[in-house]
Amino acid sequence: MSGLRNAWRKTKLAGASVLALALLLMPAGFFDDGRSLCLFTALSGYRCYACGMTRALMHLIHLDFAIAWQYNPLSFVVLPLLLFVTGTWYVREIRWLIGRK
Repeated sequence: MSGLRNAWRKTKLAGASVLALALLLMPAGFFDDGRSLCLFTALSGYRCYACGMTRALMHLIHLDFAIAWQYNPLSFVVLPLLLFVTGTWYVREIRWLIGRK
């Protein structure tokens, strides 16, 4: 069972690493063209607090601060929190794999 658990943890770490690298390698405007997938906006016609967050975060990780602010100013709070939570998880998983529980 431990071998399967280790394999699953390694798979999650590899997947998260590939996803992070893919987002960094994509152009900043990759998600700019296209319609919103926000259910709240589709049902009500109004923008929610998270509308534009994907586009804003994509521009923010590419250091396009002005464009990120235009899409959603809340991204400047969300990105550091997201990096902290993801980084904490990543370190915990690696420590578990090398035996420092």
